[in-house]
Amino acid sequence: MKTVYADTGYWIALINPNDNLHSKAREITQTLYPLKIITSEMVFVECSCA
Repeated sequence: MKTVYADTGYWIALINPNDNLHSKAREITQTLYPLKIITSEMVFVECSCA
């Protein structure tokens, strides 16, 4: 299983269907599946403020 670090830009693009990179984030997720995504508490804070 691959392990990847997901930063704020990835999560925002994945969650927001209106984001310019939404389809790319979905494509990357599907291409790397199965994968283990790691992130940080700071990323969650940044996402909650976006």
